[in-house]
Amino acid sequence: MAAGATGGAYAAEDDVSRKRLRKENGKIDINEAVETAKRLIIQTRYEEANRLVYDKMTDMIRNKVFGENSIELLPAYFVLADANIHMGHSMGQPQRLKKAEEFLIAAYWNLLKYTSDENDKSDGKAGQEDSLVTKEEIERYRAILNKTFGKLFLHQNSAATKTNATQQALDKLSHAIYLESQFYGPESIYLCSSYFYMGEVFKKEGQVVNARNFYQKIVQIWRKFITEKDLGNSLMIEDYTYTAIDRYYYEEAQEHLRVILNFFEIEYGTQDVQTAECEFTFALVLFKNENREEALDHMAKAHMTFANAMGEFDRKTKEVESIIKRIQMQGGNVNNNHH
Repeated sequence: MAAGATGGAYAAEDDVSRKRLRKENGKIDINEAVETAKRLIIQTRYEEANRLVYDKMTDMIRNKVFGENSIELLPAYFVLADANIHMGHSMGQPQRLKKAEEFLIAAYWNLLKYTSDENDKSDGKAGQEDSLVTKEEIERYRAILNKTFGKLFLHQNSAATKTNATQQALDKLSHAIYLESQFYGPESIYLCSSYFYMGEVFKKEGQVVNARNFYQKIVQIWRKFITEKDLGNSLMIEDYTYTAIDRYYYEEAQEHLRVILNFFEIEYGTQDVQTAECEFTFALVLFKNENREEALDHMAKAHMTFANAMGEFDRKTKEVESIIKRIQMQGGNVNNNHH
């Protein structure tokens, strides 16, 4: 009797261990699909991104690795919403915006249910079964949820709902920035995406000064990050030792800075110092993405603008000149160690 009970206990423990291992592997698979999809979205391959994550998520649900309400699926819901926002906005498929809203509402309720269950657990009540997410991940999910809702409201900003959607977009993006600042700090490159969409909302509303302020913050953050942490002070351009930064952030920055540069050229002209600041930062990001020749072309333009406006011996003029020389010294061998 005792031996049988012991054997049953071991079998139960083995079953729990197997289930947990399946969930751990499932979480890894989902996150890998999500990271791949995020890069596909940057490359405007929205449908591929959507299909990849949707198929992976439904496969997990069908095989009972996770349930539809599992908190581990939130990253999938976010990237599905993002892909559909882009398809709705860029490809003229307004029904996709509605689909994106459905994914975000599902993510919202899943997050709400999870936090409610966690509170029940702390009160000694029966809650959700053990999950594989940390408190830090939950806070990041809150930030991503708000940012993605902000992007949705930005593109839902039709004539019929203009005022309401604009305010909703600003509210959600502001809250995302607040949450992101809590664990990254306000000057982190990880906030640049939220700053960009704030700028986009203001640009859409014709509030040029507010849009410029957010865009300039992005330029300053990326320039400081690359010149101080990435390029360092060595004669050869070397990578900072990354722990959590992958190529995606550079690729996203490249696309955002391209939009920002176009804004400065239209609003302030191609020979304005603000435009040159943006062009130089854009060039740095291009170089990090291994677009060496395009990077040098933009750096040369920025250098000429600084020299004409501020003089050839000005600090900014000399800084651009110095980095151009370092890139030319290195030739075609770009040692990028993105993870």
